Amino acid sequence: MPFSPQQSVDAVKKFIKYLPFDTDPPKLRTVNDAQGLIWSFAPWRWTVGVTAATDIVNDSATVAVAAMSDFDRIVAAYLQLATGDMVELIPVAVLPTQTELKGPPRKIAATSDTSIILQPPPTGYLPAPKLVVTFKKKPTEITAANVATAGITGIPDAWFYVFTAAVLYYAYLYADDPRAGGAVAVAGGAIQYSGQLGVVMAALAEMRERELLPVDLLGQDKRDA
Repeated sequence: MPFSPQQSVDAVKKFIKYLPFDTDPPKLRTVNDAQGLIWSFAPWRWTVGVTAATDIVNDSATVAVAAMSDFDRIVAAYLQLATGDMVELIPVAVLPTQTELKGPPRKIAATSDTSIILQPPPTGYLPAPKLVVTFKKKPTEITAANVATAGITGIPDAWFYVFTAAVLYYAYLYADDPRAGGAVAVAGGAIQYSGQLGVVMAALAEMRERELLPVDLLGQDKRDA
């Protein structure tokens, strides 16, 4: 049975000696921060969507796609050529819409949840390749109305303990409890975590190692997306 954010709140209250934490807004800020930390750590399977294959148009930089629900950003994209070959595209934040310099597309950006830009603009393809985009969604906001709703975060039951660990970290911050821990830069530019934050980051690293993250059809793992 899926868990609810309220169950995590109930589980951690005792660790901060039942301070007035299970009230709004501290509770909602805590569970939303915990969800955001996990959501942004990797392109987990429950945080992404995939568009239907869409024909691109020769000599045009823009491609209209079906609305990408709760769209946040592009994670990965590829063109499927008539030969069956796959061409990976590099997602970037912004691209021009110029159409003077054309050629095989190499980069992709989104201007909205229904509009894509390719650069260089494609030209000379017969038939037109198909574009498939994997995109990161925005998380569902946890509110007073849904905080007790099972499954609202989308996190699988097997990993819900990680969400609870993150809620405990933010609860410690709320209580000004040093058990929250922190992060410091060490030699070589690495980050060293301590306390409950260290517990959360270790759990996220384990999730990232064991979860099947989005992989493009060329076989390159998108763990750093």
